[in-house]
Amino acid sequence: MNPPAEQKHVIFITLLYFTISLLGILHHELWLDEAHHWLLALDSGSFSELFYNMRHEGHPMLWNILLFLLTRITDNPFWMQFLHILLSTLTVGIFLRKSPFSTLFKVLFVFGYFMLFEYNLISRNYILGLLFLFLALGLYRQRKEKFLLYAFWLVLAANIHLMFTVVSLALLLLFTIENKKNILRYTSGYLVFAVGLVLLIVQLFPSIDSIFLSRTQNITLYERFTKGFISLFKGW
Repeated sequence: MNPPAEQKHVIFITLLYFTISLLGILHHELWLDEAHHWLLALDSGSFSELFYNMRHEGHPMLWNILLFLLTRITDNPFWMQFLHILLSTLTVGIFLRKSPFSTLFKVLFVFGYFMLFEYNLISRNYILGLLFLFLALGLYRQRKEKFLLYAFWLVLAANIHLMFTVVSLALLLLFTIENKKNILRYTSGYLVFAVGLVLLIVQLFPSIDSIFLSRTQNITLYERFTKGFISLFKGW
């Protein structure tokens, strides 16, 4: 497919996706987890209060920060849904533009269950993880020349959800193995990733009054690891 024709396909599919998404949110009642994060942001009077209110969440804050900023303008949760489909449409546009797959594969992926419903109509943090991950993968062929930006997108993805943390760490490990002889050339990128990882740990560390800590005090390290590992892959 020649570039102009491909660009037209990208624009058409992206606009079609946005149109279907808009119709979808107009007929989608908020689920409990969607409303929960909206209310967390809405009822927080400041960033520090938001951080305090999220002390038991176990999720990084970036999605809630976006919602906090949005709730300074409106208290209508429709705009959270609208923001979410804008993000998902942007993610789809990047995927269509940057991925090396066939047009058929792209269409099947974009209009499949996860991209059309799970990570689109349900307003949660997952779409941000995909967005940052796709931005990183869009640089994959240039990852050596643009490693700083590559690491930046990866660590942003890692700061969305633990499943994206695993993927980001895997991609960083792969890069490290590939470039172990010249690793010092990429110090700045690794430093950015390390700082982001520290921020992630700070956000995820449970509060001292968390019921999570009281439940794990009498559990062996082996049980903590196995239960946590299983829960991670279940998506909890």
